[in-house]
Amino acid sequence: MFIDRAASGNDLYTKLLSDHLPANLGYLYENAVAQIIASEDRELYYHTWAKRGSTHEYEVDFLLSIGAKVTPIEVKSSGMGKHESISEFIRKYSGSTTDGIILSQKDRTFVENRIKNLPIYLLPFVLRKSK
Repeated sequence: MFIDRAASGNDLYTKLLSDHLPANLGYLYENAVAQIIASEDRELYYHTWAKRGSTHEYEVDFLLSIGAKVTPIEVKSSGMGKHESISEFIRKYSGSTTDGIILSQKDRTFVENRIKNLPIYLLPFVLRKSK
């Protein structure tokens, strides 16, 4: 994506591949996930709601409909870290959700507390399986 750019672009490309991408560039991962979802003829939806007693909001990056249920998806640009929003979404809407999904560049899959942790490259298979 950046290989045809000047040295600064190549530096960004190198950081991306070596997992040293600064957290503030996570929009690249979210954009890639949005493109994957859109390429499967799916609409893009997200959800935000106020945190009780705070000026901040919870935010779920993407929502997918799978049958009569909703699957919340979070995209992480670095480690798995905190995933407060997706956990709260699953708790709040427990009767209407499937397991949530956290996508990251980590090449590891596991399920913990109703959340599937998957590498981003598996998303097309999740989308095709859920049609």
